[in-house]
Amino acid sequence: MKIDLHIHTNKSADGQFPAKEIILRAKKLNMDIIAISDHDSVSALSEGEKWAKEYGVGFIPASEISAVMDDGTLLHLLGLNIEYHDQRFINHEKEVKAKLRGLGDVLMQKAWDFGFKFDGQKVIEVSNEEIVEPESIGAIVLNDSRNDNDERLKEFRKGGKLADNPYFNFYREFYAQGKPCYSNLDFSLPIKEVADLIHSSGGLMVLAHPHHNIGYNEAKLKEIMSYGLDGVEVYSTYHDQKAIDYYYKKCKEYNLLMSVGSDFHGHNKPAIEIGSVEFDKSEVGKLIDKIGKCKRF
Repeated sequence: MKIDLHIHTNKSADGQFPAKEIILRAKKLNMDIIAISDHDSVSALSEGEKWAKEYGVGFIPASEISAVMDDGTLLHLLGLNIEYHDQRFINHEKEVKAKLRGLGDVLMQKAWDFGFKFDGQKVIEVSNEEIVEPESIGAIVLNDSRNDNDERLKEFRKGGKLADNPYFNFYREFYAQGKPCYSNLDFSLPIKEVADLIHSSGGLMVLAHPHHNIGYNEAKLKEIMSYGLDGVEVYSTYHDQKAIDYYYKKCKEYNLLMSVGSDFHGHNKPAIEIGSVEFDKSEVGKLIDKIGKCKRF
């Protein structure tokens, strides 16, 4: 089985392709089952489900929802097999996008204050639905010749250790929580609210790329579990073998399901392809069995 349960369309502010192109790409790659899981969005799911049926690709409707723990730790929680027509998902998406449209100037000002040179209008032009993301800023900054000699950007250039996914790595190095251009975007929902939303809509709650957000902090994993965590994205492009082994062990220890996801975005992560993550088929198969409703059309 070829499975990828973490894929973004252009309904994510940092995604590139519309749903139909994602399905066609998945078909070409001989994917058996995929999940479109846009950031705080369900807008692509109806189209995705339609084209998945047309082209014979197993499809699981999903969303990657931004959540926050009581201590301020940010998480991404995947709701797999959700009832995406639920008005609560639609309302949340509208609220998030409205807030994001108002924060573009803040994000760009952070980069200007940090000394990067770029044209703000060009950032807006390359942003989906005029929602400015750090990756969009990175794309313009890294292609502005005025920054060619900026030593802080050296590793993003050809041959550098951050050159594989330069725009996404720009976000990780400068805009992620705790980094110099970090801004509290204030649209993450409390973890309890996210858990209730996913579960009451019939979905399974899976912790996306956990090492990126909580590292090897078992206490935080247990706290997340207290909200009814169903599974963990053990197999992820964020995880090296050490992280995979750690979360595999924890899933076994705590009887959690295991998921796999590439976190495909397109041009913001050019080194990442749909279905590119290897995984234990028997373990991920348990998650697919739990979902149950997923079928090969």
